[in-house]
Amino acid sequence: SSGINAEYGLIELGCWLDADDLIQLLPPYSVPDNPKGREALFSLLSWRIHEFYKGQVSVAITVKPVKEIPNDPQVTSWEDFASLVLTPLLRLGPHLSRSPALFTKS
Repeated sequence: SSGINAEYGLIELGCWLDADDLIQLLPPYSVPDNPKGREALFSLLSWRIHEFYKGQVSVAITVKPVKEIPNDPQVTSWEDFASLVLTPLLRLGPHLSRSPALFTKS
C-alpha cells in the first residue's frame, strides 16, 4: 500500500519521527508485515545500535558492518538506547524474531 511505502522511504532516510507519526495511523504491525518495511526497520535499528554494540561486546566477537543512515542518530549510551531504540523495536513486535542478530543485540 502507498502508506507503507511512505514509511519505508522515511525510515530509509533516517526520518524516524515522521515515519512513526504515519505508522501510528496504520493497523498494528502493518509496516513490519511488509518485507520492505520490516527490512527498513531492521536497517534503522542495526544502524542506531551498531557502534554502541561494538563497544559493549568482547573483542573476540566480529560485528558485521551495517548500512549507514546519514541523517539518523546512533546510540552512544544506555539512555540513548532507551530513547532511540525502544519505540522502533516495539513497532517490529513479533517480527523481531525474523532478525536473530538484531534480536540478540537488543
